[in-house]
Amino acid sequence: MNIKTSISIVTSVAIAIAIIITVMISWLNYKISIASKADTLLDEIVITVFELTVLKSDYLQNNDSAAKELWIRKQAQMSSLVKQAPLHCFSDTDIQTIKLIHTII
Repeated sequence: MNIKTSISIVTSVAIAIAIIITVMISWLNYKISIASKADTLLDEIVITVFELTVLKSDYLQNNDSAAKELWIRKQAQMSSLVKQAPLHCFSDTDIQTIKLIHTII
């Protein structure tokens, strides 16, 4: 094998490795993006649940109509968030849990 052939093989292998690494980094970036969106959505759901609990308690203790109206808006927001959740699920168990929550709401 002469030098020209060896250089050609080494160059081809280096380019192939660079392409593989680029594809792997792109795939990891995609997966991280999906996980980040799911995490943000779950954070919003948890915050909304806590807000609903506070508003419910406020309405029941003080019979405050403003709290009731805000609770109704938050309930609509929660319903919207739960409808978005199946787009960010990773397993069948997650999807079943979201469907169960959606039937409760």
